[in-house]
Amino acid sequence: MAGDMQRVLTEKKPTLLARPPRPRERLGATASDRWTEQKFKVTAMALLGVIALLITAWFWRSELPALVENLPQPVPPPGSAFFFNATETLLLSSSSPPLPALLAGRIAIPRAPGSFTRLLIEVERLRADPAALSARGFFDAIGIEPPPQFLDAIEPLPQWFIYGGADGRDAGIIFVVKNGPAAAEALAAWEPTIRSDFAFMIPTAPPPPPLIATTTPDAATGTTSDERALLPPAAPSADPVPPRFKSQSYRNIEFRFRELISGHDQGWGYLYFPARRRIIMGTSTAALRAAIDRLFESPNP
Repeated sequence: MAGDMQRVLTEKKPTLLARPPRPRERLGATASDRWTEQKFKVTAMALLGVIALLITAWFWRSELPALVENLPQPVPPPGSAFFFNATETLLLSSSSPPLPALLAGRIAIPRAPGSFTRLLIEVERLRADPAALSARGFFDAIGIEPPPQFLDAIEPLPQWFIYGGADGRDAGIIFVVKNGPAAAEALAAWEPTIRSDFAFMIPTAPPPPPLIATTTPDAATGTTSDERALLPPAAPSADPVPPRFKSQSYRNIEFRFRELISGHDQGWGYLYFPARRRIIMGTSTAALRAAIDRLFESPNP
């Protein structure tokens, strides 16, 4: 046995190539492979980053300006015409009720006597903040057509208010004037229909005074006042000649007003305040007088 082993070692001497790699040599090969793999990943990520930068640069130069140009421009509300005690917002959308109904509902909310509430009316938009409602948009929404020269004589953005009058809640609109004489001419031409155009903003007329109880039958109907109190109220008789607008003056500011019912401060009126270039429309003379006071009290713009 010893002779056979000696012969093998003599005839075939082991070499370094025939020896299996040592543990240290195997670790060195594994680290090299890992380094090659890591270098490939870094190179691939760098190439992807360069491609992403090129795509971004192309987008900023070609596509983004077009997208920015197509975005709706912001339309903020105008500055306050005078001091308001409170501000409320009315947002219009595709699912909103008609604007006259929305306004009538807001006007019906009780207000503090002598207070002015500013009402911001805004229109909901896609991919942009709500826009302030323009005068043209307002007239279209309520279904009226003012004289063409009126829109040309005013700034595009009006503002609305609700006044807490002693007899109820009054409402109105304020316009900034660009051309005073043209605006005055347009308002004069508008008088035949302007009160009926804004009838939805006029609060309900006050009820008639209570009946005094008596047992004396009425000569025309044969009923007593107690019996008549149980009957539905009769509709007001139509005036064959509707009342006209009448001129009034307060603090040297002239305004025009037309009553809804004779003897009650409800209807529609308007004034032009030349020092502030404002047209103010309102549903009572009390609201118009209070607006004149606020304009005089407010600092010059």
